[in-house]
Amino acid sequence: MQNSIIIHVDGTPKPQPRPRATRAGLRARVYNPPSADVWKGSIRDSLRIRHKEILGKKFPGPIGLRVEFYFKAPTGFKDTFFAKHTAKPDIDNLLKPVMDVLTEEGIWADDSQVVEVSASKWIARPRPGSTGGATIRIEFFEQEGCE
Repeated sequence: MQNSIIIHVDGTPKPQPRPRATRAGLRARVYNPPSADVWKGSIRDSLRIRHKEILGKKFPGPIGLRVEFYFKAPTGFKDTFFAKHTAKPDIDNLLKPVMDVLTEEGIWADDSQVVEVSASKWIARPRPGSTGGATIRIEFFEQEGCE
């Protein structure tokens, strides 16, 4: 297996929403709102198209995850390249859908294997027709010593 893979995802990065609860009489139901489902689908599609050879392999060792999120430049944005994105959504909430999809697709057995995380948010002038996206780098480390 290669030491790392890079996944480029087009779309608007969305944070994982907080679970919601409803109550109907004596029954309560907890559910996850679907607001991040399209973004999760974009991550899943990019992974399946470009790296289907690693799906379901469940790498057993430690993993590093580096994610750069790109948001569409607002109207009047003067910079020609990139600027730091300091508005919502929070970066920790943006990481959750990425890690959920990578777990669901069997890249690793459990996201507790992720031992290093680096994430950044950027305002970028996207390609025509694009709304932003992300670059996800997954690094597979050799198992060292005890677990």
